[in-house]
Amino acid sequence: MERSKKSKVTLQTIADKLQVSRNTVSKALNDHADVAEETKQLIYSTAVELGYKKIGILQKKELHIQKQREEEAKKDINKNIAFLSYGLQVEGSYWSHILNGIEEVAREQGYNVILGSISEEDEEHLILPNCVSNGAIDGIVLMGSLKKDYVKKVIGGDIPTVLIDTFAEKYYGQIGADIIMVNNEESTRMLTEHLLEQGITDIGFIGDITYSKSFRERWEGFLRAMQEANVPVNSDYCIIHNEAFHYQHREAVEEEMQKMVKLPRALVCANDRVAINVIRDIKRKGIRVPEDVAIVGFDNIDEAKIIEPSLTTVNICKRDLGRRTMDELIWRIKNPNYPYEVIRMHTKVKIRKSSIC
Repeated sequence: MERSKKSKVTLQTIADKLQVSRNTVSKALNDHADVAEETKQLIYSTAVELGYKKIGILQKKELHIQKQREEEAKKDINKNIAFLSYGLQVEGSYWSHILNGIEEVAREQGYNVILGSISEEDEEHLILPNCVSNGAIDGIVLMGSLKKDYVKKVIGGDIPTVLIDTFAEKYYGQIGADIIMVNNEESTRMLTEHLLEQGITDIGFIGDITYSKSFRERWEGFLRAMQEANVPVNSDYCIIHNEAFHYQHREAVEEEMQKMVKLPRALVCANDRVAINVIRDIKRKGIRVPEDVAIVGFDNIDEAKIIEPSLTTVNICKRDLGRRTMDELIWRIKNPNYPYEVIRMHTKVKIRKSSIC
């Protein structure tokens, strides 16, 4: 009996096996830029498996190195993610919804989420939470605004990191992390235009613009709307300087509001917490909202719907933001060498009673 001859492996053999074109196989084996890296690796490995004779020694070596890296990466993954926040911020309704989204994706992908709290002392002395410093973490979600030096300390450990918002200072270097933001400037511009369209021109802004990148962008959106409408901004109506609690505590708002000789006809607030504190303060003084002063906020926290009057705000789908953050972090863990990016989540203005004059 004649021994069966082994069929010759050609480019078409590989193409048929993978259900791609012969041209794609040829380009991949010649390291052409038109073919994605994942596709190249798949074609390389299939060619080796089928015994294609024309693969160069260099390509075989690269494939071997790639496989080694993949095996090492599998061994190194602990499936632990650190969710770091300042103090007990996560207990607030805004951040708890975001955390829910993060945990959903983590469960789906087999990751554990470990909560880490950062104290004022930790931030001052650049002390990392134990869950990060002990080296059992594959990725970090850093939530909210922390000082630039602390952020640099966190990402300096070469653990893949995604930031939800970040420090307000302009930073022209490479931050070394992906950042999840929302459409702050455009949304606040739309809120301010909503007030201007009602004939209101005496409009102020309240929020510590040194607190976070989001607060600064919202201030810039307010300024943009006023400038486009050719309405001058009265600095007497704007409370924007640095304050320990960023006007998110009632006492801080009351103290600053007392300094105003005259209230503006409307106030754009950096977030809902600030806006709610403003509403409560001026209502205690017998000032009506929106008849005397219209108020708008940002974030659409749970309290925004139930305060009287209900608060005009910007809705952020917080659960989706959390899910997108975790998706990005898992992708970054698997693709550490790709350029970092800033991802913007969509928002929607919610007009409610507090601003309808």
